[in-house]
Amino acid sequence: MILDARKRITPYTVRTPLLYSERITSLAGLEVYLKTENLQRTGSFKVRGASNLLASMSSSTLSKGVVTASSGNHGLGVAYAGSRLGCPVAVVVPEKASPIKIEGIRRYGASVIPFGKSSNERRRYARSIAETEGRTFVHSHDDPFVISGQGTIALEVMEDIKDLDAILVPVGGGGLIAGISTAIRKSNRHIRVFGVEPETGCCMKMSLERNERVELPQTPETVADGLRGTIPGKLPFHIARENVEGVLTVREESIKEAVRLLAMGDKMVVEPSGAVGVAALLEGVFFEKGAKICIILSGGNMDKGNFVRILSGGKDE
Repeated sequence: MILDARKRITPYTVRTPLLYSERITSLAGLEVYLKTENLQRTGSFKVRGASNLLASMSSSTLSKGVVTASSGNHGLGVAYAGSRLGCPVAVVVPEKASPIKIEGIRRYGASVIPFGKSSNERRRYARSIAETEGRTFVHSHDDPFVISGQGTIALEVMEDIKDLDAILVPVGGGGLIAGISTAIRKSNRHIRVFGVEPETGCCMKMSLERNERVELPQTPETVADGLRGTIPGKLPFHIARENVEGVLTVREESIKEAVRLLAMGDKMVVEPSGAVGVAALLEGVFFEKGAKICIILSGGNMDKGNFVRILSGGKDE
């Protein structure tokens, strides 16, 4: 499915660069490469899964429209794919969604519906819209087409570097790490896949440790707004349980420091959710000295105000 996804999404995505980071390599004592999905169309990896799913739909289904629930980046991906495929799109977003992400969703012609504070609330409301209006509900991570689309990232990474030791992947609902770990396992490469979550909201780590999906009692408070899920998706959890080495957790200050390091050292704007892999290395995650590590920079959509506050060390919103 991932090879098929690669062919399907080619008109709608770009092959993002895999860049060697001299600065992070020096700090971590590892050979560090950055997969720059912050440079992807719409500024996030999410367009891969969204375009794979929509491009697989029939013309009659597309004409009726789709609806999704998203904190921002998935909504951007669906809105972009919908604009390219002639599909009306509605996106249910948090009441306090990132303004830059809302602006982007509207720029691609989708309607924005602010509702609720939790991802579960948004999904329930989006499903009710789908039933009422005859649209197709598009899940942000718990869907095989979405997961396969995200897995195309790993195909590119493995082509660009042959002797990689490990990949660090941000984890929200789990679609990204499910796709990447599936692609690597099917390739029979001996590459270890680690998830990275904020320590304030590590539902995937808890789920893998208990061998069952764990739901957090409330939406996590974290600067990484794209990683505020309360429970892993069913399919991503089952895939991660088989394919993932483990999940690392990082502190809030480490996430902010990672954003600053990427901006000043590598000259890249990376949102906090996309910088957690770098944060893990800053916290001294153990790998054999000199190991080759790939970090997935999953997105770069960040409000100017929050970016400036993090760069200056001030309070974020």
